[in-house]
Amino acid sequence: MLKRHLLLITLVFSLLINAAGIFFFIAFLETRGHLRHVKKERNIATQNLFMMRGQVRTNSVMASDDVIKCTFVSHFDGQVDKFAYLPPSNLKTTGGFKLIVYLHGMGSTFLEPFISPETQSVASEIRNNNPDLVFASVNYRGGVAWISDAAMADISQNIRELMQRYPISKIVMMGTSMGGTISLTYAAIAPPDIKSKIIGVVSSEGAGDLAEVYRLTENQSLKPALANAFGGPPEAVPERYARRSLLPNI
Repeated sequence: MLKRHLLLITLVFSLLINAAGIFFFIAFLETRGHLRHVKKERNIATQNLFMMRGQVRTNSVMASDDVIKCTFVSHFDGQVDKFAYLPPSNLKTTGGFKLIVYLHGMGSTFLEPFISPETQSVASEIRNNNPDLVFASVNYRGGVAWISDAAMADISQNIRELMQRYPISKIVMMGTSMGGTISLTYAAIAPPDIKSKIIGVVSSEGAGDLAEVYRLTENQSLKPALANAFGGPPEAVPERYARRSLLPNI
């Protein structure tokens, strides 16, 4: 009888422990799911905050009188586009002005150097330390154009327009990622009147061989962007990739 009672007590105790375990396991799953939901909501809120801040900075730049916004009609095909620049704060110069031409990264626009980073933008930081400098940012057909014929033509047209406004004696090409790659190539293949004034390139994350970039990239949006810019993958149009890459043009 005692043995039976002990077995019964052990069984009840075991069932209670299992029930408690199941309860806590269910509670754990619910808590984990809730935490995931909270984390997801927090990430969405953070992204929305960044987007809102970015839009505020963009609106501020577009409304600013310091940044000169220019609308132009492309000589290449008549498309309307924009570029922007900071004029020199010191208009007294004897040797001509220096011009920095900034090329934005993939997915961005000509506003990139005027709104990034948050504390002090690239454009204002450079121009404030170089009062006899013109800082320009061109759109060259938007976020995924790379250096298509149209983009190449627009960059040259924008630079020439600034050369007409100011006596430019020296030019530095500057860019990051897509812009860093194109700044290198453009310096090598620019029209003679512009190339003769280019004294340097500031390239961040630039590449010298676009066909190699196409083959090696793990970025899912990069391959279709390159194929769209050059009319196909490197296997189909290798000469177009070579014509717009730095290394074959050195």
